[in-house]
Amino acid sequence: MPDHESVHPISAGRVGIWMFLAAEMMFFIGLAGSYIVLRSASPMMFESQSMKLKRSVEVGETVVLLGSSVTMMLAVSAARLGKNRRVVGMIALTVLLGFGFLFVGSLQPIGDMRQNRFWASYALLTGAHWAHLAGGLVALMLLGVQASRGRMFAATTEYVGMYWHFVVGVWVVLFGFLYLM
Repeated sequence: MPDHESVHPISAGRVGIWMFLAAEMMFFIGLAGSYIVLRSASPMMFESQSMKLKRSVEVGETVVLLGSSVTMMLAVSAARLGKNRRVVGMIALTVLLGFGFLFVGSLQPIGDMRQNRFWASYALLTGAHWAHLAGGLVALMLLGVQASRGRMFAATTEYVGMYWHFVVGVWVVLFGFLYLM
């Protein structure tokens, strides 16, 4: 019979972040569903318009964002070990890579959103992602400031890391929808 005393309960913070991420996932599923419906209604128009996107920009943007996921993972690992300076350094790199993603993405030409469902869908999907990424950058910068002042909490770093990995994962799915379909 298992010893119930040795079972570690899941923290309220972890339950909270999972609930938040589930709600965010539903939001993006709704946006992706709208994109699929619109694309199904006008497949040739969506295909011809998507060919105007610069694939090299998107591949570069994706590589930068995937790199930020690695540095975030290293920040969480360092926080668990109590290595404060490493946490600060890895968070700083993650923030730089996040801004790098935004910069590279800004190089992508965008068509007229008012006259074309593809460009309206593209702007909605990428804009929603950018807004979530910006929120993650704010959380990372606040976390980095706290860590640089010696106030570091492994659980908080983990929760911010979970959110960051979610944002990266959303981009990988959006990349597939927008550039590979």
